[in-house]
Amino acid sequence: MNARFVIVLVLSALILSAGCGVSQQPPSGPWGRDWDDHGTATRPLENIFVIPEGLEAPLVLVPVTYKDQSYSFLLDTGSSSVLFGPRLRSSLGPSLGKIMVATTKGAQVAVPLFSPPEAFLGDIDLREGGAIAYLDFEFARDYGLQCDGIIGMSLLCRYIVQIDYPNSTVRIMTADGKEHPEWGVSMPMYCTASLAPAIRAEFGNDFPVRIMLDTGAKRMGSLSPWAMQKISKGNPILGPKIPSVGLGGLSFNRQFLVPELRLGEYVYQNIMFEESASPGIGAGLLSRHKVTFDFPNKRLYLSPPDDPRESTLPYVAGIRLMRKSSQLVVYHVATDSSAEKSGVRAGDVILQIDGRDTKNMPVWQAIRLLRAKHSKKIHLNVQRDRRTLDISVMLVEMPGLAIPRTIGDEQ
Repeated sequence: MNARFVIVLVLSALILSAGCGVSQQPPSGPWGRDWDDHGTATRPLENIFVIPEGLEAPLVLVPVTYKDQSYSFLLDTGSSSVLFGPRLRSSLGPSLGKIMVATTKGAQVAVPLFSPPEAFLGDIDLREGGAIAYLDFEFARDYGLQCDGIIGMSLLCRYIVQIDYPNSTVRIMTADGKEHPEWGVSMPMYCTASLAPAIRAEFGNDFPVRIMLDTGAKRMGSLSPWAMQKISKGNPILGPKIPSVGLGGLSFNRQFLVPELRLGEYVYQNIMFEESASPGIGAGLLSRHKVTFDFPNKRLYLSPPDDPRESTLPYVAGIRLMRKSSQLVVYHVATDSSAEKSGVRAGDVILQIDGRDTKNMPVWQAIRLLRAKHSKKIHLNVQRDRRTLDISVMLVEMPGLAIPRTIGDEQ
């Protein structure tokens, strides 16, 4: 997620019952799976989920069954624990107490903890991940983040998690202790203090960085201001500040150009990262691949799709949307974007998109109408200062698409 929620390390050691890798054992008890002394499941399990369409970025939603109803949870390797949202708060029972969590915006927020309820991700009992936290992120739904909770690392670290972005599927399975070259290029994976996975990345030829992998972040990636200066040799190519919506709120982060990034055998050139106190690689870049996190064996596999452009909608208008009551409102227009050049302004209320009424249209659906695989013109009917305007906007290619090549390929 864009706003990082990291439980204080001392508290996480006391409260969270899981780590990244096999050194920490899964919990025993009536809901525990059959595990051996090395933390490997003795009873194989595999769940396959279809990633639903309808998100602004390639985030992954998975279905959780709770009290005979299905809820959408965000699969987030950047979150240390399982979190429940506002729709589920009333059924969680009494709180076990509170802990302080930190966000990338520097704030400290008190979050209540609860005993894990009987809820299931496919065949996986969420109680395997230990205590859950509650966070009120209802406001984020106004910006298109449609989820009822988060599946974090306290549960995921026990399994192999394979996200096939090009084919919109997720597999969660028990580890078999074997290497799988058929899954793609393999590289070592580490565990951060917040339980998030991390790998070694190289920016250019002389600047290695251990960087977090965050399936809950929409962006391509992020680096600290110091790392940004180091990579650019003190002369960064900066882009405008862009809005970033996470569970901690709305923030504006400056973009900058990364000339070259290497992940194992894959090379990316001229991609846009964000300046952030929480360095990481997000779903915007990971979605170029089929990604397999073998958490028990601490390996990451990357296998690119045949045609990365076919799994994306790279032609965009350059606007960000939110819902205020029944209105679909533009809250940001990118500098030098096609929308700005066509006259779209922040604060405009979009009434129609290509003749389709937006009054009851979810934010995600409107966003999908403003993206395409090829350049095309769309027609907006907007309200501004009690006036109604018709504006045509050409969808143009998004920079920094991050098409990978392997080392040694022709550029």
